Amino acid sequence: MILLNNLTAILEIMNKSEKLNDSCLNCTQNPRQNSRFQLYTAAFISVIGIALNITICYAVIKKKLLNSSIYIFIFNICISDIITLFGLIINALIAVLKSNTYTFIIKELACKISYWLLDMSFTVSIYSLVLLAIDRYYILLDSHHHQSPLSGRHRIKAVITCIWIYAAGTNSPLLHLLHITGNGSFTCDVYYYSDNYNISYFISVFILNYCIPLLIMVVTYSSIIIRLKVVVVDQNVSSSDGTDFQVNRKRSISIIKMIVIATIVYMITSFPVPVILVAAALRRTTIAQLQQTIHPVLSSLVTAGLAISVFCCLQNPIIYLIFNSTLRETITKCCYCKRCSKPDSDVNMQLIQVNIQQPHLQL
Repeated sequence: MILLNNLTAILEIMNKSEKLNDSCLNCTQNPRQNSRFQLYTAAFISVIGIALNITICYAVIKKKLLNSSIYIFIFNICISDIITLFGLIINALIAVLKSNTYTFIIKELACKISYWLLDMSFTVSIYSLVLLAIDRYYILLDSHHHQSPLSGRHRIKAVITCIWIYAAGTNSPLLHLLHITGNGSFTCDVYYYSDNYNISYFISVFILNYCIPLLIMVVTYSSIIIRLKVVVVDQNVSSSDGTDFQVNRKRSISIIKMIVIATIVYMITSFPVPVILVAAALRRTTIAQLQQTIHPVLSSLVTAGLAISVFCCLQNPIIYLIFNSTLRETITKCCYCKRCSKPDSDVNMQLIQVNIQQPHLQL
């Protein structure tokens, strides 16, 4: 969520390895150099993440997989991750700007709008993973007796649109809560207004946008595992020739395994941020003040959690490429064709030249 603070958190881990007992967690000898390092780090992480997510989107479009519900949701997650990474670059660029009256206004607006977009994208990704779990569950059921609520492209698009609207609405209070803090340096942090506002909001968002989706996914995937076991037993009892069944079952298990791993990793890496925001609200302080006032060990855990959450947008496309042979083969073929297109043209030119010279040789 607070991704620019996450980059600062990575720097703090490096500082704490040398001075663990130093209570000044935000001190740097050269703030300008620190901002440039944040810019380079943000650019490096974002370029890799954007390239990976665009690669997945290209493979889905190239293979014409948008007719499948699973790839529609994967495509949607990649789009939300790309928005998050672009926001990370924009905030890092603004952090390098010198502080004056005009740049402060720009930074304030960027702090509010960009982080609202970032949090909205995180919410969209989490609920897209929920829809993937529900979609896989209904696919395993008998379609004649259980109609999936996500059947049909138009219905799926309508559900995805509702998710974006819901995410925009639930994260809109951040436009008021986020402000620029610090003396002359760019730090986008949550301002504490009151118990009724901060505590109620962040606890509600944590429950609605993390706990409830997590509970739904746990129940759904548990039901999927039980369903797979029951189907295997019924198939072994009713039929001796289950070749087609085994092939379809392996394909389904492979897809479910990919989604489950992507979900687990994403939920683990995104877990520290909402917890830290709730902790800061309960302590009636900002995140920066929270890190300075708690025990050094807990402060180190906060710093590590913020640093880990930076990589939420990188892991999903990597997992898709590892476990999904369709996407992997599509990208491999595209790279191979581009690499071989030039030699093929050279060979064709040589054949044309030989055919032109043959009549002269006959004479």
